[in-house]
Formats: sequence, C-alpha cells, structure tokens
Amino acid sequence: MAKVSTPRDLVSLGISGGIAPCPSALVLLLTAISFHRIAFGLVLVTVFSFGLALVVMAVGVAVIAVGDRVRNRVSGGFVTRTLPAFSALVVTALGIGLTAAGLNAVRLMMASTG
Repeated sequence: MAKVSTPRDLVSLGISGGIAPCPSALVLLLTAISFHRIAFGLVLVTVFSFGLALVVMAVGVAVIAVGDRVRNRVSGGFVTRTLPAFSALVVTALGIGLTAAGLNAVRLMMASTG
C-alpha cells in the first residue's frame, strides 16, 4: 500500500480511486445506454466517481488521524499477528461461497434450457 504523507498524496489517492473503472459504474453506464439515456448515464457515472473519490479521501484522513493511536495500542500483540490470517480466511470463505452460488446458478440455467 502506498504511504500517504501529504495532503497532495491524499488527494491523488482519492482521484485515482474515483477515476479507476468500477464495475458498478460500468453497469450503470451500460444500463443508461440500453435506455438511450447516454448523457444521463455519463452524469451519473461522473457523480459516482466523485463520490468514490471523496470516500477514499475520507478513509485516508481517518487512517492518518487515528493510525498512530491504534498502532500504539496494538503493536506486537496477538491481534496484529492473527488479524491478517483471519481476514484472509474470511475473504477466502466468501469467495468459495460466491463461486458455489454462481456455479449453482449456471447449473440451474443449463438444466432449464436443456
């Protein structure tokens, strides 16, 4: 993760997060195109991107403001050793669950068309 040390770095982080293509924004834009409302879709995606940039900057400000206090309280303890492994297990379990649900949906779709 990039180190954010100045307000300019924080703004750059927010802008890059807001400009990067987001699957939700792409779905929004494609839906607007399908309804022949291209200009409206572009406006919505622009507002969506600015909102995402603001959220990323707000999270960065919160991490900067609270980071030192949290680091001093939990440095070198049980939490800092186990939390990364626990979060990896949670992400892996969610991925397996979503994959299983997707495969089940494909199986049901194939069964209904065949």
